[in-house]
Amino acid sequence: MKNCEKIMGIFLELDNGEALPPRAVIHRMFCGRCRTEMRRLKDSISDIRAGSPFEPADDITETVMTGLMQSGASHGKRVSNLNWLGAGLIMLGGVFILSFSESFKWLSAFYGKHIEIPVSIVLSLILCIYAVIFIGTHLDFIKERINLPFLKINR
Repeated sequence: MKNCEKIMGIFLELDNGEALPPRAVIHRMFCGRCRTEMRRLKDSISDIRAGSPFEPADDITETVMTGLMQSGASHGKRVSNLNWLGAGLIMLGGVFILSFSESFKWLSAFYGKHIEIPVSIVLSLILCIYAVIFIGTHLDFIKERINLPFLKINR
């Protein structure tokens, strides 16, 4: 019974008339119940395909993509420029305020004055990544404001 369920699962996972694996073929030869059920399912699918007035095109990718591009639908969530500015100012302010905070003084006392260089590098990397993400998401806006001939956006 468990084996029949596994074989029927394999049969139902097949797509577009793929051949049964050898293990399933052998089981079908010796199990009348599975053989009958597989035959009924194949006949049902054949009847559905024969009676369907709709025949999809082989490749509808071009049609779908053209429709999507013409629909004007935007992808992704837009973040307002005020939120970008606020987050950038908070990070930049945090960089300056960090040198006067008690936790940084504690780190300096615990690890020595040499901790300033690694902390500065990490904070600089975070700010650079933020700037790259901002520029990447606002490339259209930047191109409109700054006329650079080598910056071409195809849309």
